[in-house]
Amino acid sequence: MKAMKWVYVATFVLVSGCVTTSAVVPMGKDSYMLTASNDACGNCSNPPQIRAAQQANAYCDSLGLHMIVRRIDHESFDMGYGHKATITFSCVRDTDTEYARPNLTKDPTTVIEDRRKR
Repeated sequence: MKAMKWVYVATFVLVSGCVTTSAVVPMGKDSYMLTASNDACGNCSNPPQIRAAQQANAYCDSLGLHMIVRRIDHESFDMGYGHKATITFSCVRDTDTEYARPNLTKDPTTVIEDRRKR
């Protein structure tokens, strides 16, 4: 009986650090957003970016469409142990002109604003 208690505790600890995802939220015509986080799991095997992309792909598949990544934002929380990824994506037909090889680039982390008078 005592051994089973430890099995339940160990299972809870392992599952509580897994990646969780939000519901898919419509963001306009053929566009959606989804968030995934790993809730302070320092050694998770499935990063939230991967889980978010998998969920987005599955959502588009359920509609009989293909996913196009529009943007992926990543942030840390809980002193860097927790990670959250937000993916903005579209679901399109394979005949859509946007359905092509992705050209993914990283957004700059610093924006410099020039406030000099001209």
